[in-house]
Amino acid sequence: MVTRHYLLAGLAFPAIFISAFAHTPAIAAEEVAPARATVSFLKRADRKPVPIDLSNGLIAFEVEINGKRGWAILDNLAGRSTVDLAFARATGAEIGPRSVPITPGHGPGYEQVEAHRLARPLAIHFPGQMTATAALQAADLRFLPKVRDNAVALVIGQDFFRHLAFAVDFRSASFQIGPSGTINAGSASTALPITGARAALPITINGKSLVVDIDLGSNGGLAIKPEPWDRTGLTGGNQVGFSRNISGEVYSSAKVELPELSVGPFVVEKTPVRKMERYVGSSDGIAGMVLLRKFDAFAIDLKQNRLWLVPKQFGGATPP
Repeated sequence: MVTRHYLLAGLAFPAIFISAFAHTPAIAAEEVAPARATVSFLKRADRKPVPIDLSNGLIAFEVEINGKRGWAILDNLAGRSTVDLAFARATGAEIGPRSVPITPGHGPGYEQVEAHRLARPLAIHFPGQMTATAALQAADLRFLPKVRDNAVALVIGQDFFRHLAFAVDFRSASFQIGPSGTINAGSASTALPITGARAALPITINGKSLVVDIDLGSNGGLAIKPEPWDRTGLTGGNQVGFSRNISGEVYSSAKVELPELSVGPFVVEKTPVRKMERYVGSSDGIAGMVLLRKFDAFAIDLKQNRLWLVPKQFGGATPP
């Protein structure tokens, strides 16, 4: 595999974008546990940002998998990229005999579902960005929110996030992909430290320091474990919210709207927070897409341990 040398033209990210990069052999042939993947970026003349759809609250976009068009979402907390089982069969993919259990959610009542190994790698084309050949797993993804009445065909997980940088611009409703280390952040953006594969981010609520995992696969705001929920004084004036698990069962959870919280130098207003009884991560909870959409743009590079944020020009997140 040869990674193209190029400089992006017609950038959609005046504050954060993917800069020029050279050959990256680590992405070309490095093991993406537990599978292997190769990535080939398009040459300069063919590069353009990928349009995104935010109608289900997630970063959704169209891809081609073995030549068949479908919708994908970004989920950096998904341990491994997963294709929908029915979609995989429709592409002619051979479903392997072995399977492994995965847990698709963090709420009460979420049960493990069966993920099947595919016998051969799939070709995934990200229009305007790159083509990847990867050994994915397949599972029933019908529990995910649809994209304009279309089922989600693919979840892009940690196996991609560990090696690539993603820059998302909500103003132009698009994103770009590049190798780790290629984020070009302008003066309008602020770089914040994140740690670990789960992109742990320090925040402050009511003067108390917390660490939450960035979760692009959550279309909510903040979800906090019981101990930090109590420690930050979120016990007073709670409302009761309702969520639905993968089995269709509805359960209740405490929720509140925070007047403000701090993320690095930024003050973020009116963020919904719910109490999360169950979470496998070691952090205090998760920060979903509602929080990130308080900004005009963001970029994430796990290998560089960095999150870049661009505050909204009007409203949203502002410096203190």
